[in-house]
Amino acid sequence: IFKKYNGGLVFVINSLARKKILKSQSQKEIQMIKSLLGNNFNVIGIYTDYYIHPNQKTKTINWEAGNLLLTLWE
Repeated sequence: IFKKYNGGLVFVINSLARKKILKSQSQKEIQMIKSLLGNNFNVIGIYTDYYIHPNQKTKTINWEAGNLLLTLWE
């Protein structure tokens, strides 16, 4: 999929519960994502237990209360 693009920014949303379950394995998952994308893509990751969903009426994204960890996956 990404071979047709020269680069870009990828925003990954993942669950805090998943990070807690995977522990150190979560770093391997991040490395796999970056490996698939290649070196021309920057990846910003967010771990959250917010409820994120589209609002069809307003054409926006709704975020509802929870915890948030925003990170640059270098």
